[in-house]
Amino acid sequence: MIKKYDISESIPIPHDCVITRIVVEHEYMVFTFENELYTHDSIQAIHPSANSLIMRFHLTRYSAMDVCRLYVRKKGRFHDGYRLLRKETLPHLAKRKRRLEYLYHYVGAREMIIHLGGEENYVLYVCADSVEYNWIESQQFIAT
Repeated sequence: MIKKYDISESIPIPHDCVITRIVVEHEYMVFTFENELYTHDSIQAIHPSANSLIMRFHLTRYSAMDVCRLYVRKKGRFHDGYRLLRKETLPHLAKRKRRLEYLYHYVGAREMIIHLGGEENYVLYVCADSVEYNWIESQQFIAT
């Protein structure tokens, strides 16, 4: 089941769900989530029969610097801060041995601020005008 949300709408948050794959295409950034999402409390409220989810962000700016910016939180000796990472590292975050979780997002002025957790804490700024949720149904919930 595909559900499309405009950036001005309330967009559901797949909190604590693990991202297994990230792809940045020409006009889209795609997050693929783990299987058995229906076990998460946040998904129970959104789509209780979901086995997996594919989120597609429709990107609005096409220059290399403006499409998305990825920051990692670094703890310093005297203060904490965020360091800008190259956007080419984004697809590799989901391939690491540790879990990369979608924590939460904020929406404002044609931009989404997405917080991801894993080996480190990441903040991703994405210029998008819509988000598409492609819910993959679990076979155990489909009546025959």
